[in-house]
Amino acid sequence: MTGKLFIVGIGPGKTKYMTKKAINAIKNSEVVVGYKTYLNFIKNHTTDKKTIGTGMKGEVERAEKAVKEAKNKTVSIISGGDPNIYGIAGITMEIAEKQRYQGEIEIIPGVTAFAAAGSLLKNPYNNGVCCISMSDLLTPWKDITQRAETAAKQDITTVFYNPRSHKRKENLRKTLQIYNKHRQPETEAIIAKNIARENQKIQKTTLKQLQKNKEYNKIGMRTLIIIGSQNSELTPQKNQDPENPEIIGIGPGNPEHLTKKAEKQIKNSKTIYGPQRYINQLKPILKNQELETHQHLNYKERIKTRIKKADQNTTILSGGDPSIYGHKQKHNKTTRTTPGITAYQALAAKTGAPIINDFMIKTTTQKNWLETTKKALKTDYALGIYNTSPKHIKQIQKTLPKDRPIAIGQNITRENQKILITTNRNLDTTKLNNDQNHTTLIPNSNSYIWKKRNVIITRRGYKDKYDY
Repeated sequence: MTGKLFIVGIGPGKTKYMTKKAINAIKNSEVVVGYKTYLNFIKNHTTDKKTIGTGMKGEVERAEKAVKEAKNKTVSIISGGDPNIYGIAGITMEIAEKQRYQGEIEIIPGVTAFAAAGSLLKNPYNNGVCCISMSDLLTPWKDITQRAETAAKQDITTVFYNPRSHKRKENLRKTLQIYNKHRQPETEAIIAKNIARENQKIQKTTLKQLQKNKEYNKIGMRTLIIIGSQNSELTPQKNQDPENPEIIGIGPGNPEHLTKKAEKQIKNSKTIYGPQRYINQLKPILKNQELETHQHLNYKERIKTRIKKADQNTTILSGGDPSIYGHKQKHNKTTRTTPGITAYQALAAKTGAPIINDFMIKTTTQKNWLETTKKALKTDYALGIYNTSPKHIKQIQKTLPKDRPIAIGQNITRENQKILITTNRNLDTTKLNNDQNHTTLIPNSNSYIWKKRNVIITRRGYKDKYDY
């Protein structure tokens, strides 16, 4: 009997942010492997399972045990947040390839900590977002500072993961000094602690105040630091106020990627606003709700109208995650927000483990997208670019090394899904649809294609620290 290996994102903490797909994968597994803290989060889903837990820095051990168990069993190895975003997907795929694993591998994306934090803020990622891990255990410090310089210059909201530890007390402060050269002292900043966990706390401050000991000493490994851009708004929202309407991130398309919280909210709503295609996708869980598409209005007017008309009994559907090029716009009305899985994450899961390290998300609808793309590639970010046409992709090709893997997707997780995995050298844009609705994913220079499975693997540097 050949086994199956699920690599599962369980979200940032509370199980309300787990997707149906993640829950079903764990339900159908005989063995669940994970970091002990994460196993504790999902203990209600593993009462009849064999569980294998390891401690901090046990990623390689967990991956090896999961691959071994999955030779003749169905196994889930779990990852906090999304397994492709500073998660377990890369090292697990590396080990599966090395051990010539023969079973099926399926990666299931999860809600990220930065998306969950974004759902608590007014309009954090309207100019795109980049994420940088401050941990130099697997990434050279020089690379981290170069990426921070790129983000600071390009005026994009930056999220710092793993910002400060006992051994790295001053690295974040040094990085923030880079931002001092390119951002105003009063640039909005957020200290987000224990997102989606007990003792969650969101505190608004400024770039200047963040560097003073009073604020800086509050920062630890369970904290996200968010530095705003010129157009972002980082005002914390009263998301739990039931008087406010809810914007729901429904994920990339397939209802399997709905979170428990999103599904519950949709079912309990009296009125639902959203595009017809989203409503069609959700038909299996809809009852007798009043449905309104506002199709007679243009895109911007539709969003403004939905938010203006909505009340506490209304759910507004937003594709992907509402904070990232979704329904979160500048408006005076306070809304609650439920985060979702982005098309970028869904494409990454369908194409292997292509992100893993620091990354940036942009869209071609912004004037500076190509300049930002070029600068990001020079400092070796992974990139997700929305709304790309063959013409846009040709422009990207000119900036890429010939042997760099690239993934392009359309209708990800929906009907008529199309996904292409290739290298820049072999990419023929004439074979792509002329539509401007491709999502393009470019991994960093430490990536390659596992040819036997036609998936992308990005190494994160474990090989430099561990023997496997």
